[in-house]
Amino acid sequence: MNYTRTGNDIMLRVDRGEKVMESIGKVAEKENIKAGFVSGIGAVDQAELSYFEVEKDGYNTVNFEEDFEVLALNGTLSNVDNKPHQHVHMILGREDFSTIGGHLQEATVSITLEVHITVLDTEVNRKPDDKYTIQTLDI
Repeated sequence: MNYTRTGNDIMLRVDRGEKVMESIGKVAEKENIKAGFVSGIGAVDQAELSYFEVEKDGYNTVNFEEDFEVLALNGTLSNVDNKPHQHVHMILGREDFSTIGGHLQEATVSITLEVHITVLDTEVNRKPDDKYTIQTLDI
């Protein structure tokens, strides 16, 4: 993993074998990011994705292991209990040009992943949702 920062923009390169969410979290902590956006493209060969099932009030999580193009990685950066928190979704392209996607728990980079982080000049925290067992933005 390597990154460079210019003002409120960070370009992050996540390298082969490294974890996506772990890498974003390390940058958020090191740069003391209290609010921001992430987006990215690249390739992974393992991804743990979730889908929130409203009626069950919980996530259905599946681990996928194959070669994927990361067609879209989008999310927000905020804080939970004064620690960096990433809420990221990912759309993955398969060899047959079909796609899968969902809430990203973690993924392993197969070639490279290029991530753009936009740092906001504010602080955004998360709080427990009134109805579901999730955290929502406290804004």
